[in-house]
Amino acid sequence: MSFLSKLFKRDVTIDFTATPASIQAGDIVTLRWQVKGGGRQVYLSTVRGSSRGLRQDFYPLTGSATALPRQTTYYRIEVYGEQGGRSSHVVAETTIKVEVGPPAANTLPAQRPELEEPIALFTATPTTINRGETVRLRWEVRGHGVGQVDINVIGSGDPEGLSSLSYRPFGTLFCAPRRTTIYKLTVYGIGNYGDAPLTSNLITEEVVTVTVRRHNTQEIPHTQEIPRVSLRSKWNAHKQGHR
Repeated sequence: MSFLSKLFKRDVTIDFTATPASIQAGDIVTLRWQVKGGGRQVYLSTVRGSSRGLRQDFYPLTGSATALPRQTTYYRIEVYGEQGGRSSHVVAETTIKVEVGPPAANTLPAQRPELEEPIALFTATPTTINRGETVRLRWEVRGHGVGQVDINVIGSGDPEGLSSLSYRPFGTLFCAPRRTTIYKLTVYGIGNYGDAPLTSNLITEEVVTVTVRRHNTQEIPHTQEIPRVSLRSKWNAHKQGHR
């Protein structure tokens, strides 16, 4: 149930819920939302209370996130217009309240829910270009427990077009590498459930290779091999750290 709702366009509707809506300190709350009738993306944030465990960032129009509030907290969803980004106009917003009571006395800590294994989709289009042409990198990371997404290059690859190490769980980049480049997407999970959750646990990696040719079709080489990673073992190690 929404605590406060502002609709600037009549055809935009927001379904924003918290499950459960009343918890004890130390428990997990799941925020879910679905926007219909307009907008491009939403921004999830804490209005008042505790931001513990919540990644305040842009999300798709339909999605979910988890939080670990330590006190009664108000969460807000803002729907941004067709241009996207916080520079565009807000077309709707709504706020919900999560009641947080003291921990239950003389009871064992609540068992944490099993984390859903993240799925990282990472593609390059096209995978072979001539020098001076651009390639589109697209990624989408799904699953609970995701804290941070980094994109960088391996070895002597060309980082042109990478403006930052950390990115949202979904997005698109256009790069113009001048030599064959291996791009690596690294997903980190929330490191613990303490006072200051850390994004230090590596839980999955994906790599894509973009081959760059001179105009005479001769490849401009890359000098380092792709490292082998065991994604299953990294995820299992990450889950063990939460038990």
